[in-house]
Parts: sequence; C-alpha cells; structure tokens
Amino acid sequence: MYNVLIAEPDQTMALVLSRIIHLFDNYAEIICANTDEDLYQIGRQKNIDILFLNLSTHSQLLIEAGEMLQEIKPDLYICIMSVFDASYFGKELFGLRYNGYLTKPFSSNEVIKLLREFRLQSNYKPIAAARKMISCIEQKDFFGAYERSMSVILKSAGRAKNDSYLQKDLMQLADYIMNLFLSVNTLSADRDKYNLNIQWCKDHELLKIWFFNVIEYVFQKVSIINCGILERFFDYIEENKYYHISLADISSGCNISQGYLSRTFKSEFNMSVMDFVKLKKIQLVKLNLVFRQYSLSELAARTGFYDGGHMHRLFQQYEKKTIQEFKNKT
Repeated sequence: MYNVLIAEPDQTMALVLSRIIHLFDNYAEIICANTDEDLYQIGRQKNIDILFLNLSTHSQLLIEAGEMLQEIKPDLYICIMSVFDASYFGKELFGLRYNGYLTKPFSSNEVIKLLREFRLQSNYKPIAAARKMISCIEQKDFFGAYERSMSVILKSAGRAKNDSYLQKDLMQLADYIMNLFLSVNTLSADRDKYNLNIQWCKDHELLKIWFFNVIEYVFQKVSIINCGILERFFDYIEENKYYHISLADISSGCNISQGYLSRTFKSEFNMSVMDFVKLKKIQLVKLNLVFRQYSLSELAARTGFYDGGHMHRLFQQYEKKTIQEFKNKT
C-alpha cells in the first residue's frame, strides 16, 4: 500500500483521478489538497509516495511547496498535471524535479501507465519465494509457478499480523505480477477478477487455489497476445471444465489440429494441454472438498473424472498429498 497526494483545486478532476488510481490499486490511500498550505502540511504529516501536482502559469507557491516535500522525501514520485504541454515547463520547474507529466485532458490509461512506472521504480520488493515464482512466469513455466505458490503463502502468512495484513500483502504481490506482465488496457478492465476474499486468508489451501487463478490469468492473457488462436482453447476449457474431455474433443471443439494446439500450448505453458486440463479440474475438486460434502464417486462425476480412484490418483500426483490429507488441512 502507498500514499497518494493529489494537489488539484478542481474537485471533480481530483475525484476522477482518485477513481482511476483505485481502479489500478484499490489499496492506495488517497489524500487531496486544495492549496499550497494544505499540500505542505499534509506532506509533512503523512509519508507521501506519489504527488500529483496541478500547475498553471500562476503556481509558484505550489512549486515551492512541492520542492519542500521533495527535500523531506528525496525519492518522492512527482507527476505534473497541466493544460500546457510538457515542453512548456522543461524537465525541472525551478528546483522541482518531476517523474511524470499528464497533459489535460488525460486518459485513464495514461494515469495507469504512470502508476505502473512508479510501482516498478518503487521500494516494493517481493519476497524471495515470490521472486522464484515470478521467475517461473518469466520462463513460461506454469506448473513451476503454481508449485511455488504455497511457499509464498507460508512465508507471507508467517510475517502477517492478521488476515487483513495477509490479504493486502498478497494482493500487492498480485498487483506487482500483473504490472510486470500485462498491458495497461488489461489492468484497467480486469483487475477485479483477481480480488482476494479475506475469508480465504484463513485457509492456505484456498489461497493456493487463488494463486492458481492469478497465475492462470496472467498466462492466458500473455499467451493470447502471442498466439490469438489460444483464446478459443481457453473459452472451450472454461465452458467444458465440468465434463470429461479429451485432446481430440478439444481439438475438434476449437477447430485446431491436435499437433498445432499441443505445440503452441507447450511453448506458452511448458506443460501439455491435458496436464493443464487435469490441473484445472483439481482446483474444482479442491473447492468442492472445502465447500461441499460429496462422496468421492459423486465428486468425480461432477468434475469430469472417470471415477473416484482416477480422481484420487491425479490429485495425489499434482498436489503431492492425498485427498484425506488435504481435507485434514482445511
């Protein structure tokens, strides 16, 4: 979480900017200042990370207030907002150094792009376990990233004061991962798809399911950019995830040859199509084990496995524990 100070006398503009920032990061704390005195006082009282500073031709006092805040916090990230083009002011405004510039009227994508740049330059550093998971994503190793998620959960939970702190910590990591791999348009449109329910923070196995969804989402979006034909594959799998499906079924349903689909998917996920389908089904099994009371045979039928024994063997293969061991932990 970081603190944002908006120095903007136009309350409507300040509200719009606040909403864009919350779209990008719902955990950012936003404070508004209407005058240079407000700007200086708030800056002294709060640990401000980003300053959005509105400037016109008559903004000397605001510039001076910004300079004083920069002396207090040299790494303060400053974004200038003005109706004038950036070339009007130059890279420095008297003694004020700024990092970003928004020419009014600006779009939400421009603001989000600037926030992403701040995030990548900020002091936020993912823990070592998370960096290993991120490295797997960079190497297009889906299962490797998934396997490392429990290590991230245990390390994060070990340092969290409470469930709320853990929720914020993991959401910050998810935001960081999204910022690294996804486009501004994707971030602005789909951020709510990986929100973390605080109740899930009480159960590490549920958190692992949440991490699967986050990692899957990133891999899907990136792979579709690299090979648009995979979008048909992901839609088909989502529509048929409760049924028993084979590679031939998927190939026919997507109108893609088995060989081409297998090679393309392998290049993006470093695992076979059917291994991915089975792993995705295991997530459905785990959700049902937590929230439902089905017998193994009924659960297998509901999630598209041949029978309870087949489901149990695959569960143990991918999760490295038996179904009973999983139930004992939830």
